[in-house]
Amino acid sequence: MKIIIIDDHSIVRQGIRLMLEDQAELQVVGESSTGLDTLALCQALQPDLILLDLSLGSLNGMDLIKKVTRDHPQVRILVFSAFEEASYAVRALKAGASGYVSKEQAAEELLSAIRTVLAGKKYISAAVAQSLADWVQDSDLSPAHIQLTSREFETVQLIAAGLTTSEIGDRLCISVKTVGMYRQRVLFKLGLRNNAELIAYVINNHLTLAQSISQETDLPD
Repeated sequence: MKIIIIDDHSIVRQGIRLMLEDQAELQVVGESSTGLDTLALCQALQPDLILLDLSLGSLNGMDLIKKVTRDHPQVRILVFSAFEEASYAVRALKAGASGYVSKEQAAEELLSAIRTVLAGKKYISAAVAQSLADWVQDSDLSPAHIQLTSREFETVQLIAAGLTTSEIGDRLCISVKTVGMYRQRVLFKLGLRNNAELIAYVINNHLTLAQSISQETDLPD
């Protein structure tokens, strides 16, 4: 089975390669530090699986998942992320990913996740599964941000990252007016009054972007 690794840290890609070298049925055929190369790599290499980090500079990981599943429906996506917040897993699965594993998990779990996804099944790590189970058991435990749409969620992160309304609009390819509308919806849904409270909410719930905003160009639609 052919695998592509998309992660912005070379040491992570190298570690995964070394781990998979001993697995006869698994072969890493390509890798990249940016999400922008993903569609081109899919077209050229025809992989069975993409191991994808969500933190890829200015590129939105959820949009990338949607584009891959739209243009290459035969390719399965396993998200391998530093984000342990369960809402990220929910959004990734809704976008079309087949699994979600935290980078905090052991290598053995990553191998199990890869094989499970390649077998056509879904996979989420134990920590995320526990969080989801807690939500089902007691709806009061569900964080308020789970009700946000993908665009509202992106807007929240970009506001907390310090981008201006104009910069957010350029980043998401929407008007300044639409950015303002998303902001107002977010404040209402989260019960907040201003950007200061919004930023505090993002920090307290570990929703910040994993790295600073870069100048990467977005993928074409």
